[in-house]
Amino acid sequence: MLDKKLNISDQIDAYSKTEDDALLLLKADKSELIDAYTKTEDDELLTLKLNISDQIDAYNKTEADALLDYKLNITDQIDAYTKSEDDTLLLLKADKSELVDYVNLGTAQTITDQKQFNIITVASVSKQGKNDASILLAGGGDMLVRSLVNQTELQEVRDIASGKSKAYVFVTQSDLNDWMAIQDNVAKHAIGDNLYIVDKQVVDYWWDGTDLKVLKTKQPDMANVITTL
Repeated sequence: MLDKKLNISDQIDAYSKTEDDALLLLKADKSELIDAYTKTEDDELLTLKLNISDQIDAYNKTEADALLDYKLNITDQIDAYTKSEDDTLLLLKADKSELVDYVNLGTAQTITDQKQFNIITVASVSKQGKNDASILLAGGGDMLVRSLVNQTELQEVRDIASGKSKAYVFVTQSDLNDWMAIQDNVAKHAIGDNLYIVDKQVVDYWWDGTDLKVLKTKQPDMANVITTL
């Protein structure tokens, strides 16, 4: 029994040792495999990671360089375009300013404008380039005096103004009426002729070319006029 027990014990020990060795070897092989696999995988992963990093870095560098170059080119183009445009605009502005300020004194200048005036009282009116033969019109422009009256009428107006117009004196109003009833006498009248009546109770007259008008001036000294009866 003891021998059998011993043998069994030896077998158990032998089995256990064999199993233990096998297990240990298996464990050792697994560890090596695990270590070997892990190292290989780690190397590949590290290499892959390194390659990816290199590619990323290389890509980023290339892209960054390209972007910087592109940005630089755009900046150069913008600066060049802006400078060119600015120069053109400045020159254009300068040209316009020079044209605005420039006046050619060698040619006639025309200024067109309108201004509404109320009643204006002035001591004198300048008629540049005009003489007394023309009259300034309120609505603008001018016209010649001779277009209003003929030379004979104009002379009569001058005679009236200078006191050289003819004067006819009648004793009564009836005498004046009788004299005016004769057409030949009327034909002798010139504009501005004065017709006086000696009778102080009636008014005197002057001839306007078509009819007698009341004379508002005083009767002259009768010693200097010719009495017509």
